[in-house]
Amino acid sequence: MRKLLKAGFVLLLILAVAVPIAAAKGARPNTPEAIAVAQEQAKADRIAQAERLAGKPDRTVDVRNILTDHPVQSLEAPLRLLRETTGKEDRKFVTGKIAAEYLSMFVGELALTLTELLPDRRWPTFDNYKQENLFRGTETFADAPTAEKWQVGFASASVIPDDVADGGYVLAGYFNNKKCTGVTEDDDQRINAVAMDAGSGTMFMCSLDGFGLTGTDIRTLRGMLNDFAKEKGILGINLSCTHTHYCLDIHGTGTNVGQLFKDNFALVPKGMTKELQSKNQKLMDHLFAVCKQTILEAYSNLEPGKITYGKADIYDLMWDKQQPQIFDKYVHRFRFVPDREGAMETWLVNMAVHPTTMNGDTTTVSADYPGKIAKIAREKENANVAFFQGAEAAVSRQMQDLPITGETTDIERITIYGQEIINRMKTITNEAEVKPLLNFRAQEVYLKIDNPLMKLMLRLQLANNAAISGTGRLDDTYIISEIGYCELGLEHAILFVPGEISPEIIYGGTRPAEQSWNDATWNYPALVSLAGGREVLAMGLMNDQFGYIMPDNDHGATFSDMINDSLFEFLKEGDSHYEELLSVGPQTASTMTEAYMALLESVRPIDRANVNYPKNVQPAN
Repeated sequence: MRKLLKAGFVLLLILAVAVPIAAAKGARPNTPEAIAVAQEQAKADRIAQAERLAGKPDRTVDVRNILTDHPVQSLEAPLRLLRETTGKEDRKFVTGKIAAEYLSMFVGELALTLTELLPDRRWPTFDNYKQENLFRGTETFADAPTAEKWQVGFASASVIPDDVADGGYVLAGYFNNKKCTGVTEDDDQRINAVAMDAGSGTMFMCSLDGFGLTGTDIRTLRGMLNDFAKEKGILGINLSCTHTHYCLDIHGTGTNVGQLFKDNFALVPKGMTKELQSKNQKLMDHLFAVCKQTILEAYSNLEPGKITYGKADIYDLMWDKQQPQIFDKYVHRFRFVPDREGAMETWLVNMAVHPTTMNGDTTTVSADYPGKIAKIAREKENANVAFFQGAEAAVSRQMQDLPITGETTDIERITIYGQEIINRMKTITNEAEVKPLLNFRAQEVYLKIDNPLMKLMLRLQLANNAAISGTGRLDDTYIISEIGYCELGLEHAILFVPGEISPEIIYGGTRPAEQSWNDATWNYPALVSLAGGREVLAMGLMNDQFGYIMPDNDHGATFSDMINDSLFEFLKEGDSHYEELLSVGPQTASTMTEAYMALLESVRPIDRANVNYPKNVQPAN
């Protein structure tokens, strides 16, 4: 994928040199006085938006989510990175950062100009946006068990269509329009649905093999279940993708981008804003139908039993490609054992490792190691598995201590890795009982889009993430997403995280100012410290997939990694900044962290005395 992105960047850079659009724009302020005026106006606009939202009782977003000041792009902005250096390597790093920001601004202007040539999507504004198919969750959080026993139901089904080999489908994950030729031997792409009830209502936890599913599509699925949800008093329908890169494209990242441009530009002379589909509509209709039926079946399979929790160390089976080396080193398991003698157990498995084991050139569907974990557990352990990806931003698998050689096939590799994860879970001892208590709350969040490439992707309809425009302008556009918080029993909590989040945001340990891109400190607490002493798990790509989430202080220039690879090297090993290319913007992480803090404070007071803030940072009064 990085080779393709690199080639695309070089092409954009050539176009940028040939068409000096940034200079022609001229409308952006570039004096300190003009910048200050523009910033004040931007802040006033956001305050006005917040006031409008505050008067609408159906809104669940905290007004702080849209009050963040964003620096106006200017020719002086990269010069903020100038500082005294400590040697040759540091000088190269500082100089490279500044150059990368200028080049990213230049190429970004080209992308924005191209975006403006595409048909207007006419996104709603805050005034006319209507929130739909968001399950708020538990009205009042319980502090004690709410039932004698858990009720849990499981169902699973393949989402592979009958014409998978000749239906014109493509694989997702690498932006290269790879035609699907079938399914890998002894493999599949499945939806696994778990219904859970502790006496206060049923919540669904669904795991889907795939690169990702947008919030728009998940809300479409929920809409198909609205009548059922109202009748049964459903607390929530949550769906996470395993993030395997070798499944049928249900996200849009496998589409023919050239054809999508052509289709968009064909609409321009007609003044049309027709909704285009980057995914195969027949596949999506099939997917929705199968997922709906599986969720209904899981509900019908509810039965009483007991849940326990345990975890096993898998540190030697994973590694983080990025600094800092912070990640969750465990595989976690919630294990439901039905009262019915001989009945299959249900495991909710959570770990943070990218499923990219197969060869990138494969043209057949594979669920990678999460699929193998589920298959092995079903066939050998009498257990059903729903796999939930963790905070895996740049975390990958490690296999050097496994019986793998140069002769080992891809199928054998994912089988060996999946079996080893099963083996580790079988070593879990002293499992703790999870009392029948289920609290859940969800909240919508609006994320400012400052990445010009993301604006281009949305206007192009490469991805169908829901968007909203604060003022109707392209430069004031937000992605609509959602976050969630769940408590299982008295001692465990789960953060439902949309997208792919950097582990240090969850667990603490962000880069200090002197090591960060922006020479700044991350001024927010570790999210695990906000749950009142409960053990906190993170489940990523939950209810949305919009890209990477990195700490603001270390969010670099959009095209910095491509510049480092294509023009001049200035980044150290482990300091790659490729995530910025597929990030909503440099303040996504702080916006989401503030939203999580507001969400948790709305259900339980935060014990600020025990909140883990970064060193030398104090909480606001």
